[in-house]
Amino acid sequence: GNAGEVNVNVESGDPRSMLSLYRRLIGLRRETPALIAGGYETVRRDDGILIYKREAEGDRLLVALNFTSERVELGLHGAATIVLSTHTDRATGSVDLDALVLEPDEGLVMNFPHGPSAE
Repeated sequence: GNAGEVNVNVESGDPRSMLSLYRRLIGLRRETPALIAGGYETVRRDDGILIYKREAEGDRLLVALNFTSERVELGLHGAATIVLSTHTDRATGSVDLDALVLEPDEGLVMNFPHGPSAE
């Protein structure tokens, strides 16, 4: 049965935790050029928010981390695709960055074809 898997999930702790995000990032990294060899550029860093991008071989990733206990608007423009979130109830897929809000203590990894711009 699935009892073994369920127990492992329970013992791994909170799936929303940063540890969980990093575990999934490590998995993602194996197949994502931007995370393996990509250049690093900070997009925003203030008040407990860190947003940065990694890019390689036309592969662009945007990582947004909210270390606060408040919901925070990203303050970015453009379209992106959510690859993973520490909040397991967040839907993946296409999003409009103008409308995207980070939940408290949320980490997001997104693909973005163009941009993002902070204007």
